[in-house]
Amino acid sequence: MNKPELANTVGRTFYTTPTGFLLDGYEAENNYLRVSEEQAILVGSLCDDGLHAPILDIDFSAEVVRLTNRRYAAIYFHKIIPFDRFLSFLEVLYGVGLVSGDFRKMAEWIIQPDGGLTSILEVEFPIQLIPSTTSRHYHLYLDRKISWEQYVMVLEVAQGADIINRGFYEMSIKNRQSMVLLPGKDRGELTIGPRVNT
Repeated sequence: MNKPELANTVGRTFYTTPTGFLLDGYEAENNYLRVSEEQAILVGSLCDDGLHAPILDIDFSAEVVRLTNRRYAAIYFHKIIPFDRFLSFLEVLYGVGLVSGDFRKMAEWIIQPDGGLTSILEVEFPIQLIPSTTSRHYHLYLDRKISWEQYVMVLEVAQGADIINRGFYEMSIKNRQSMVLLPGKDRGELTIGPRVNT
């Protein structure tokens, strides 16, 4: 099986964990060292220009479907998300420019054969959904840049809707960016520093 590859079209930054201290004796900020993509274990939401391209670590099944005759894709969240929380999530995404148009029409629900519900989010820019090392967990990369302040709002509402878990939210706030393992990397490669929820 081929490992999924991350297409870094927005200039995301890459990190590894240090062996202790930097050569000049100063401890690495947040216990991570910024490195080239080839040397990296982690990818961050922080981009080279200081903006953020959101990364969401979702702990449930999801899929991305390219819609024919449309310029965008749909993300199907295979989880029951209360309608009011999903609508709040969409309102924030609209407010920071991650969705456009009548976002209330995007808050659709589809009844699945097993009786479950699927929340649908349509976007008009590149997205990537890459499986995590944990079965049925995914990393959702939104390839559109926003400010840190806007990203904090996205993280808060995503956590409130249980799209991301509290640990991932807190780690993202602490590090002033979200970080996840690169595709094909293993948790065992994290030697020093805080655990990253993937």
